[in-house]
Amino acid sequence: MINFILQFVCMFLFAVGVFFIIVELRTKFDRLFLYFGISLLFLCFASSIDLWISPLLSSIKAKLYWQNIFHINICLFLVFLMGYLIKLTKTLNLNFIKAFLALSLVISGLFLSKSFLVVKNGEIVSTIAYYVIFLPYIILAIIIAILLVIKKLKIATPLEKKTLFFHLLGGIILGLGGLADLIVTITDTDEIMPIKSFTIIGVMGFGIMATLIFVERFLMLIQDRQIAYDKLETAYKDIEEANTLKELGQSTAIINHEIKNYMMIISGYADFIRATEPLTERGKKAAQGIMNGVNKMTEFSHDILEYSKAKILTNKKEINLTEVVNKCLNDVYPKLKEKFILVGFDKKHFIHGDWNKLEHVFVNLFNNSFEADAKQIKVTISESGGTILLLSIEDDGAGCSEEQMESLFKAFYTTKADKKGNGLGMSLTRAIIESHGGHISAYSRNLAGDNQHGLTLVITFPIFHTTDKKMPEDAYRNNIVLIKENIENLAGVIRIFQNVHIAPKIMQNIDDLKMDKNINDDAFIIANAKNIEQIKDKTNRFKKLTIISSNKHHLYALDISTEVSTPQIFSEEYILKHFMAAIDN
Repeated sequence: MINFILQFVCMFLFAVGVFFIIVELRTKFDRLFLYFGISLLFLCFASSIDLWISPLLSSIKAKLYWQNIFHINICLFLVFLMGYLIKLTKTLNLNFIKAFLALSLVISGLFLSKSFLVVKNGEIVSTIAYYVIFLPYIILAIIIAILLVIKKLKIATPLEKKTLFFHLLGGIILGLGGLADLIVTITDTDEIMPIKSFTIIGVMGFGIMATLIFVERFLMLIQDRQIAYDKLETAYKDIEEANTLKELGQSTAIINHEIKNYMMIISGYADFIRATEPLTERGKKAAQGIMNGVNKMTEFSHDILEYSKAKILTNKKEINLTEVVNKCLNDVYPKLKEKFILVGFDKKHFIHGDWNKLEHVFVNLFNNSFEADAKQIKVTISESGGTILLLSIEDDGAGCSEEQMESLFKAFYTTKADKKGNGLGMSLTRAIIESHGGHISAYSRNLAGDNQHGLTLVITFPIFHTTDKKMPEDAYRNNIVLIKENIENLAGVIRIFQNVHIAPKIMQNIDDLKMDKNINDDAFIIANAKNIEQIKDKTNRFKKLTIISSNKHHLYALDISTEVSTPQIFSEEYILKHFMAAIDN
């Protein structure tokens, strides 16, 4: 039964070694995968001699031959293992590698010359040279490997410590296996042992320990590549929209000039007909229809021109955003002011930008809310960290479906049933906000699945300062920790943090969190539900725990540090109100 288990493990490790070699040759992930894969193959080949080949041999001469091959293979395994560990621990020393390689080749040659193993009285026995040269070589190699790992452990990052710990554990198992075989040989008790070689268990144990950490490393690399792919995909979409904007900008002047000429001609003929020709009521309506069409075409031409100029700011100055919104409400919505709830407008909030363009933004957003049958619009303005100004517009209108959310900021996309809009409003709004160094995100309560409706738009701007005041990128890294393991839409989570210029400390899993002593005890820990439960079960150190989950288009956050809590949309507003406000205070 023991042999069967060892054979199964050996075949598994062989397959893993081949897999890592192929992956590295095809993808160039990390050269360590290649070194590790080759080490596993040598390890498995050495083990297979004891597990499959030796039991089938009847000739003592054949047994001696394969025992020599076994030991030569162990020497080669140690060479690749040492090279692999040196690269892993980043303690590269070419002279040491050359010396160890030369020593291994010499010892391998001595096995071919029968200097270590000989046949005596029908049995294979070890010579004095075996104990004087080969065993010290093995012991020295294992000690050096363990010392390399221990030395690196002292200065390693939490993630590196986990990797090195598993390698250290594997090295200890390997050493104990060899030590057990040495004791059995000296005491001449091999006949009563349940297995032929404890070294096999040692090399298998090392292989399993290293394989576990490499599988995790491989999965982490895949996840990181997926995140990078998601970012590239988003960047590609932004580039496509930027190219559209560029093409429009290059051709808008010519197009508008021609459109105006043709519209003037059509308008002139329509006016001439209405003024000089006797028309029936039907004819008058037709002439008026022509004029209406001319006016709409002229408006569309103007919108296209504005769209092409959206990211060009020529009149930038210090602007009180509170005053911009108030003036917009007083001038455009004097009869609808009771529908607005203003929060935070008792203070001045300054940004650097273009008043007219910003006023256009708010008129467009408020019009959209009323066109969606909103009965109430809540506008909230606040600051965070002295660098970020956040403005949210929350209405109780029809909201957006998942399909509409995906296309909300695309040019020429409209949700209006009568198709009266040209679909440039939200795209133009985003372009203007981004030209001010800001970001806009949309969150629809329709997607929560509990019969809510309405749309929330969250806008962030950099606060205007007379001096260039910037928040250090790592200002909050030990106060906000994101555990990325198994978080759905991780790229979306990171993007929301980036929109408010916050760089949380990102960790792979809770093991990294437990090992990092730099994290503040009152830090906010953000993770998926499973990891949050594990943190609660395994440590009392952290109390501020937030679960991140994904539901269709949005991310949701659940703060479990309070007794009564309900999921909320994870947005820029959530970060500033729940994390940053607590830290700044």
